Amino acid sequence: IRLSMSGNDKIKALILAGGYATRLQPLSLRIPKVMVPIAGKPVLEHLISMLKNAGITDIVVSLNKNQRVIEKHFGDGRKFGVILSYVYEDSMTDEDKFGAIGAIAYALSKAGVPKECIVIGGDNIVMGLDLKKMREEHKKNKSMITVAFFKLAKKEHAQHYGIAKLDSKNRILDFQEKPRAEEAFSTLASTLVYHIEEEFLHEYLPAYINKRKLLGSKPDRPGDMLKHFVDKLPLYGHAFEGMWGDTNTVETYLDTNRQAMSFMKGSVPKKVSCRLLGESQIVLSEKAIIDETTVIKAPAIVEDGVKIGKNCVIGPCAHLGKNVQVGDNSNIAESIIFPNVKIGGNARVHYAIIDESTVLGDYCSVEDYSMIGFECSIGKKTIVMPYSKIWPKLSISPGSMISGEVITKSAKESESKK
Repeated sequence: IRLSMSGNDKIKALILAGGYATRLQPLSLRIPKVMVPIAGKPVLEHLISMLKNAGITDIVVSLNKNQRVIEKHFGDGRKFGVILSYVYEDSMTDEDKFGAIGAIAYALSKAGVPKECIVIGGDNIVMGLDLKKMREEHKKNKSMITVAFFKLAKKEHAQHYGIAKLDSKNRILDFQEKPRAEEAFSTLASTLVYHIEEEFLHEYLPAYINKRKLLGSKPDRPGDMLKHFVDKLPLYGHAFEGMWGDTNTVETYLDTNRQAMSFMKGSVPKKVSCRLLGESQIVLSEKAIIDETTVIKAPAIVEDGVKIGKNCVIGPCAHLGKNVQVGDNSNIAESIIFPNVKIGGNARVHYAIIDESTVLGDYCSVEDYSMIGFECSIGKKTIVMPYSKIWPKLSISPGSMISGEVITKSAKESESKK
């Protein structure tokens, strides 16, 4: 891959959004993971807003050929106050995709290499990161790459992330990949938010990719690239606090949504008949119909056309999409319910995802980190056990107990061909 100059001295952002999100299936069969809602907005919209607020308005989005819906939704970016352009990878499956590093090189070979580039992983949700300050430090340090590091609350969390060792001037000295807590250099977790210089993109990145290919490996993991250059080039870190999460799996998606909802600002109609607990973090449509005996606990989002019956408890951290219907005496918490879902009476949905147009019968229970695909029919008194998945368009008999993954043979064969 040959990288050419863009002829543009302005800073440019590259958002890597071309992954196939296999771990988020079956939800990602219908919607790209950068389009799933976090605190009521698509992931990609959060990233665009963060860049815009930092004065970065020239944004390239790297996609795969199955993600045209993203360009259709965001268009040229004008309504979001930015200029968006799109580069589509020449791949059709997760197996033949370029990988994160390959995607950076490919996108810039099409869009041109700017003087400065911010690269962001498209499944990241970041709050509390000051990109302007990060850029100032990048220039002051004459850094080749500056990496945003999230300060973990507890050292035992280090085992899940790439951890960095910095010197007193924030130069990166070394990396560890998912170390044991007692062996971790620090509590600084590497995010996929990088400020990269033109020289690196033009010279060092292609050489690194070619070397990986000669060794027969895909240039995928950014952490491997950083570790390769850490003792060869000036690489620096910028630490921040706030929140950082992703939408890679059911667990991380729900947990990230929960964290992000805590940053929401509420919006409720002047006249509300139901009981609200924590109005400042409840987003409630005036077009929702909610019985006065129902309680909504913050944070929560209730969109247009939602109908909620008597004696329900909604929230905390519940998002009810457009036209969702909830029967009497039901409890929904820590969950994302996509549009047009119908939930029967006396149902319980906790820490779960229910995709569009699914019908959940009376007295059903959907438990921790479970997912139900679109257009399913779940018979009454069904229990969906923790960490279970039901694939789209399936019917589950009343009184069933679901544990694990429920998928038809034809559905699995169809997906394997994508």
